[in-house]
Amino acid sequence: MAARLVARNDVPDAVDTLLRAFSEDPLTVWLYPDGGEAARSWFEVGVRAGVRRGHTYRSGDGGAVAVWAPPSVNNLDRNDGAALQAAMAEHYGDAGLARLAAAAQATGAAHPHEPHFYLFLLGAAERGRGGGAEAIAPVLRACDEQGWPAYLESSSPLNVSFYERQGFTPTRPIEIDGGPTLLGMWRDPQPR
Repeated sequence: MAARLVARNDVPDAVDTLLRAFSEDPLTVWLYPDGGEAARSWFEVGVRAGVRRGHTYRSGDGGAVAVWAPPSVNNLDRNDGAALQAAMAEHYGDAGLARLAAAAQATGAAHPHEPHFYLFLLGAAERGRGGGAEAIAPVLRACDEQGWPAYLESSSPLNVSFYERQGFTPTRPIEIDGGPTLLGMWRDPQPR
């Protein structure tokens, strides 16, 4: 099956897929210790932003979702950021806002300045079935054809070898104050 763009009416299913995929992810568990509605808000804001930007894909079976931001476009706008902060404050108060700020500061400081496609979220409800590779393939293909690099932060060591197989190479660890360590990964355009 081929990946397809996520449409507005697909958002609830895409969010459910990401909630399942990230249920044991170190960053998600640290940000949203009890999962629930705050985590759902995070993924819903992210998917809706990605759909607006036109680079959010699902695997053919719907079991994996990839949310991309195109070059020189922030993955979230001010309204998205405000919605995330409101959900975090409602569910976790100042401690939750501090976690969100620490993650944003660390990832923002490590984010490359060179224009690139940014893989904001990739989640597969079931690992090892090819859905993740299928969901990111359309944008990686466009990167290769148009000469764009790509960047991501891997929040789980379990995912690094998968990303390496897709052509990404580790850049540097990203230490979040009081939280997990992420790994920045970069992919130059690949010859076709």
